[in-house]
Amino acid sequence: MTETNRGVVNHADSLAKPIQDSLPTTYDTTIMIFKNTSYKLSLHVFDTETFNEEKNNSTISFNRIQRDKIERIFQDSFYCMSSLMDFQDFNNDGIKNVLFFYYTGARANPTYHLYLVDTNHHRLTYVKGFEDLPNPELDSTNNIISSSALSGGNVGVSFYRINSKSKLINLGHSFDAEFGDDEPFDRAKRKIINEKGN
Repeated sequence: MTETNRGVVNHADSLAKPIQDSLPTTYDTTIMIFKNTSYKLSLHVFDTETFNEEKNNSTISFNRIQRDKIERIFQDSFYCMSSLMDFQDFNNDGIKNVLFFYYTGARANPTYHLYLVDTNHHRLTYVKGFEDLPNPELDSTNNIISSSALSGGNVGVSFYRINSKSKLINLGHSFDAEFGDDEPFDRAKRKIINEKGN
């Protein structure tokens, strides 16, 4: 349940769909990401009309509600270009993580704030630096995150992994190539896979 200027709104049926309240650029969304529904994650976006990624326009609150008491576990603030949320696994543990849309450049290069979901301990962990990776995609077979930045007819690709301490690790072998040329991508991934420790 989330309280807005219009009263109490139930978001259980709309999960990740933002509900616009009486202020034209304010959105509130609350989701439950654990089987234990006393844990609630809420996104509050208070300005979607000012496009300035250097300025925070949103807050997320992670709370536990028990017997009408609210325990605030943490609250973060950041910029998000829209109130969209997504759920994908990026640390390769088989559990979908929570992504909040951050920003997209002129050439469809979306980026996201990433929070890892720990279902055993009911924790969320922010991954610093993930918001700098355009078009992230996980190769779960090799546990490699690729990031592709489109620019004109070229693409810049870099490779990462999230380690057991929830840190984003640069795996090296970044390159720039013409868009659609898969050989540099395949060659770089083979090098990463063949390196000791990967």
